[in-house]
Amino acid sequence: SNTRARIYRGRIAMRRAKSDPKQFAIARREFIAANKSDTENPVPLVGYYLTYQMAGETPPKDALIALERAYEFAPFDPDIRKTLAHLMLLEKRNKEALSLLGPIINDPHPKPGKRLTKLRELSKQIEAGNTAEALKELAPTFEKEDDDEDKD
Repeated sequence: SNTRARIYRGRIAMRRAKSDPKQFAIARREFIAANKSDTENPVPLVGYYLTYQMAGETPPKDALIALERAYEFAPFDPDIRKTLAHLMLLEKRNKEALSLLGPIINDPHPKPGKRLTKLRELSKQIEAGNTAEALKELAPTFEKEDDDEDKD
């Protein structure tokens, strides 16, 4: 019943799902259980959404709501912002996607790096109505991306 343990188990199942898609169902169960034990923790909410997105399945309405709820709990998290921006682009809600990316691309504190430069370029493309590259770049992946801002 430990939330952190359930999240950990969900993440393990997500890694295993790279080679065994049946693991997505296990990850979903773990993230649901984690959410039940801590309803205000954004991690299981995002994890639940990602189990559908990463499986290439259309997320059900409750998974979409879970992602939006995760953002409500952690609007400061850039990964949640990027994941939700990706969803907004899929839904043709470009202005909302740009709004979500705004604090990331306009943050005065990080050193400019390749990832930040890329996000700024993508924002310009989204403003121009071209979302194809942004959808590709913002799509969730199995591997957490390295923040190159930390490496400069």
